[in-house]
Amino acid sequence: RDDIHAVVGPAYSNHMDRMATLLESSHKVLISPWATSADIARNYAGKDFFWSLVESDITQCEMLISRAIYYGAKKLSLITTSNTYGNTFNDWFPFQGHEMGVEIGDVYIYDGGMSDLRTMTRTALTDGSDAIICVPSRIEDAIEMIRLRDAMEGNPPLLLFSDVAHNETLLTLGKQADYIEGLTPYIAPETGFSIAYKAKFGSAPSSLEGQLYDAFLILFHAFTALDINAAETLNDAIKYVVSSTEPDGTKRTPVSCWQYEALYRQLHNIRNGKNLYDIGGATGDLNFNISMQSSVLRTTYVHWMAYNNRFISLDYLTSDGSRRTEGTMPSWNWNVENIQSFNNTQEFTYG
Repeated sequence: RDDIHAVVGPAYSNHMDRMATLLESSHKVLISPWATSADIARNYAGKDFFWSLVESDITQCEMLISRAIYYGAKKLSLITTSNTYGNTFNDWFPFQGHEMGVEIGDVYIYDGGMSDLRTMTRTALTDGSDAIICVPSRIEDAIEMIRLRDAMEGNPPLLLFSDVAHNETLLTLGKQADYIEGLTPYIAPETGFSIAYKAKFGSAPSSLEGQLYDAFLILFHAFTALDINAAETLNDAIKYVVSSTEPDGTKRTPVSCWQYEALYRQLHNIRNGKNLYDIGGATGDLNFNISMQSSVLRTTYVHWMAYNNRFISLDYLTSDGSRRTEGTMPSWNWNVENIQSFNNTQEFTYG
């Protein structure tokens, strides 16, 4: 359709993969506020139509492991699904766990059916792991995992959930949901967006409303630039407005542009050919690798806990400049001090 210039969404990695396949040939812009699969970011990076507003689940997987280490876990297992969303965790969990100095119990991959989920979860719960990283395909799967854990005798392992479990449906478990924890991409607290949202609507924003807001914020800027012929295509206009430098190399000043005054000044600058701000949104910095434009370079994650029929924010985590998460730095430093280093000229033989 000629009247559609861009698509925002869909929500899930499996749906996003199909949508991206449909839009690739037409080069209509696709902005993904939520899909986090590393396969999607890799498959469509640099193809001049796809933008993702969250880091891939490689980061989320590492952060979940770091949280388990923080709680003292020495042995970890993973339960995940055999779909696009689960593949990233399946691929990276053993490597990241080994690099971070924990024992890997096993990786349990269920086929999406409830019967297989129950079998895999019961096995994981009894394999001697101190903690289990849980990557359910649906919120209903997360609820079943919790029920199976609570049916165990003795001391069950800690369950740490991926972002799928950060869903109001989890709270329907009542007291059974208390103390369940996990991670979710969220709004950077320093932007003030959550405070303004709660003052306006009386409740905190849901887990991914910040990314949705930023998707339209970027498009608003880009369409304005396109309207004055600052770029030839919408995709080029997005590159122009999210760049941290001017075309002549001048570094732009970082400004959070979700607020009215900053947004007004930014649009005025676009229309008048003046230097732009290095745009920030509700979720924080909106900096991309412009050559690959696969995903933002930095995502804030909230470490949440369900308690008393609501979600409580325990901590906020981001990846540092070296792509490691702040929470994993102690374990990374332990590896640096205790595991031998290799020079780049050494030859290896793999059996």
